[in-house]
Amino acid sequence: LSGYADAEAIVSAINQGEVYRFMPKPWNPEELKATVRQCFERYALYRENKKLLDKVRCQNQELLHLNQKLESSLSMSMRSLDIVQKILAVLPVPVVGVSTEGTIVLANQASFGLSRWLQPEIGLDMEEVLPEELVKPIAGAFQGRDSKVGLANGIYVRVVPIQIDSKSLGALLVFETKQGR
Repeated sequence: LSGYADAEAIVSAINQGEVYRFMPKPWNPEELKATVRQCFERYALYRENKKLLDKVRCQNQELLHLNQKLESSLSMSMRSLDIVQKILAVLPVPVVGVSTEGTIVLANQASFGLSRWLQPEIGLDMEEVLPEELVKPIAGAFQGRDSKVGLANGIYVRVVPIQIDSKSLGALLVFETKQGR
């Protein structure tokens, strides 16, 4: 509120952001009340925005921390998976993994050359590569049943279900050359 008619001082104060609203004399009392009310509302909004901004900053810091923790956990899981894959690859026992869709998803080095009929190439349908006697036991493994199947030339296959929280992920075929080993 000003009784001065110095326009330069008024413009300077407005430009420096020190004035919310300018009202010259004589002012209207209702307009003055409305302006003061708006001023308090604006200040309340300013405080609420500041509080929300602080909360967002805090949540962003927490999110950053959680992302770093997740990345670290993922990195550790990837290293573990890499180690498991390397162990499976050099395991002296032939092992083949089949997904619930019937696709060969794992075949270690020992499984190659196990016999002339078994060439478990990853990505192929199990019925294209595995003997017919294994198809039913593999389907049973998808239902959670463990079984052992005897094949030609004294080869036995243990068909083991792979499940997480009672949900089938597929079957693991472990080949043995003698019964019970």
